[in-house]
Amino acid sequence: MQKYGIGFLAAGPVAQSIHIPAVRRYPQQLSVSHIMDIDAGLAQKLGDLHGAKWTTSEDDLINDPNVHIVVVGSPNQHHARQVIKACEAGKKLVLAEKPLATSEQELAQIREAAEKSGTAIVVGAMHAFDTAYLEALAYWNSLSQTADSFEVVSYLSTNNEFVDLATQLLLPSETNAPVGGGPRPAPDPVVKVTNGILGLAMHDIPLIRDFNQAAPKLDFVHPMTGFGYLLQGLIGDATFRFIAQMGGKWAPGWTFRAVGTSASFEIDFQPSYVLAGSAKVRVTANGEVREFNNQLSAYEAEWEEIINIVAGGKPARYPISRIEDDSAFALAMIQQLPGLMYA
Repeated sequence: MQKYGIGFLAAGPVAQSIHIPAVRRYPQQLSVSHIMDIDAGLAQKLGDLHGAKWTTSEDDLINDPNVHIVVVGSPNQHHARQVIKACEAGKKLVLAEKPLATSEQELAQIREAAEKSGTAIVVGAMHAFDTAYLEALAYWNSLSQTADSFEVVSYLSTNNEFVDLATQLLLPSETNAPVGGGPRPAPDPVVKVTNGILGLAMHDIPLIRDFNQAAPKLDFVHPMTGFGYLLQGLIGDATFRFIAQMGGKWAPGWTFRAVGTSASFEIDFQPSYVLAGSAKVRVTANGEVREFNNQLSAYEAEWEEIINIVAGGKPARYPISRIEDDSAFALAMIQQLPGLMYA
């Protein structure tokens, strides 16, 4: 059985706490092959820990013949360039953390590169791979129900708290600390909400689009204190609301609800960064309640999907056209923000 080498572009919490622990659960199929980070000390420490090569050059990693799968975990503005480079290098698969792209032009360029090279693209919106969710969705579809409203609520602790639950993090090198001093200006409200949509709401946009494929029309937007947002609007004839707040003193929770005239679909997600089983899903219809959950985390399910693509030759669950449409949904909301927030 061939073992597929994985290269990680960025050695931060996403690589250390999510993907590397998941990858190491499949030692017969996957190996940590190459680590890249602009912080040489961090790249070396993580590479040495896992017996992998390390570098500060994205090109060195992408052009490494022992890297078959590239994980793009860098800041958002680098995603499209690095995904396209990996496609042009003929990699079997790219796992790109969301967002895949920050503009429609980047989406079109990625699609062209992927179709030309045959490289499979997977986006790290882990909720879309949750096995309990997918099983419950199949059941919902068998009922021929429709949803009239959607709500996603994300009350979260800081990422550091979740990371601490998952792993003992290797810290950046002190010599690589940011230069410059003085307070930084507060980010523009549109920029704050844009980052929230791309970084957090993007986890659940594919789920909403499993129920309703219409374009979003925002009616109300409000940025929360710190990191968070309230988004309300319409998807076709259905209403939707996204609520997110990070860093408060409440018990964390992440939920999804789709409600119709005679049925409801409710999800309680597991905390981020933790391999702690699937979501818990409850479907209520015609007076009957069915519940779905299992021991496989969404992160593991995502990597099992990747193994099936590269080793089993199976088509991706979400083809590039679907990924592009999901991303376009997020970008459509972002394009509407200035008119609502600066009116």
